[in-house]
Amino acid sequence: MKTGWRRHRQGPLACFGLHFSWHSGQRSLTEASEGLCCRSARGIRVVSERMVMAPNPRFVRPASNARNSKAHRYDVFGPKVSRELTIFGRPALLAWTSLEADPSVETYCERPLVIPETSRIVDFWVRRKDSECFVILLRQSELPEEGKISLPKKVQSWLDASRTPVVLVDPADDVRRLVLLENWGLIIRDLSAFARYVPRALSEEVHKAIEDGLALEQLEQDFDDQDPVLARVALFSLLHRGLALCPQLEHSPLNSSMTFTPA
Repeated sequence: MKTGWRRHRQGPLACFGLHFSWHSGQRSLTEASEGLCCRSARGIRVVSERMVMAPNPRFVRPASNARNSKAHRYDVFGPKVSRELTIFGRPALLAWTSLEADPSVETYCERPLVIPETSRIVDFWVRRKDSECFVILLRQSELPEEGKISLPKKVQSWLDASRTPVVLVDPADDVRRLVLLENWGLIIRDLSAFARYVPRALSEEVHKAIEDGLALEQLEQDFDDQDPVLARVALFSLLHRGLALCPQLEHSPLNSSMTFTPA
């Protein structure tokens, strides 16, 4: 049974996660993937407006498992894709978690392709209901200076020619939300281990129970005839699917006094 993330090379991994909306420097990935071109002072941008939707996922397995020798390896389970993944490097781990935490994301694939004539790997392919995009995490040497991003010529040429929107992300934006990241890490860990055991009827009952707002500790008391772990995971599943809200997750460590409401 998968019970969370395993980190190789440097001991235990602190839990990470991310908020529903993942920002690429000046706007959310949700907005960017809808194909609205934009540019900020930092130069992060969407480089294509055209989108092509496929009835089935275009990418279901990574095209490459190559990694930098200095990058940590994280073995995870993705509830949205119902499979194990291997993520290389903390920036990619945070980006992956943001996709799992964003209820508008239907599916995704890690390292879906290698940019032709280069060794550069596209970090993620992401599909929502009406759009899709590629995600590339910028390296330190590529971050904007004077409003311009410095990408290798062949990478830039591929971006310019891409028929699928490409979102360039400054990994530092994810690091700034540490409390939220840790909270979503705990939630995803529980979903990975126990979501499959939650009956649909229990999820429906929990959804009704939070209609007027309900603290996690009160929920577990109200459902004392159920396994408290399953009652809690049923609530986390609603949050994961965008059917519940808990703004406190952004500011405080996850605890039993937090109140959840319907979305």
